[in-house]
Amino acid sequence: MSLANSARILSQLPIKRPPGCRPPALTAAAPRSAHTAYPSPPARPPASDRIRERLACDGIAAIIPPISTRCKKLPYDKELYRSRNRVERFFNKLKQFRRLATRYDKLAKTFLAAVCLVAAFLIIRNS
Repeated sequence: MSLANSARILSQLPIKRPPGCRPPALTAAAPRSAHTAYPSPPARPPASDRIRERLACDGIAAIIPPISTRCKKLPYDKELYRSRNRVERFFNKLKQFRRLATRYDKLAKTFLAAVCLVAAFLIIRNS
């Protein structure tokens, strides 16, 4: 694959890169002599910002709260996060049952029946 072909394929990807953030192999930089210092790379936002931007472009709301030591506090829906957390913990409890974690059942309907039985058991036990 040629360099021009690689650049063309990368330009068609939906990821928006800030100017100056292209990989070095794809930029047409002037050759440098050995005694010149390379400039430092441009400042990039934290990875979480890039992930949140990508999710926003796809129409997905970020639910997980930002790290507590972050200077710029980002908004998030606390009630939706609480609900998401409960669902995630419930699936982790389902995985504690060996039959579900290893998927012994061959048929989808018997696996679904086992999931329903275990879910009912967990709901009764926790109420």
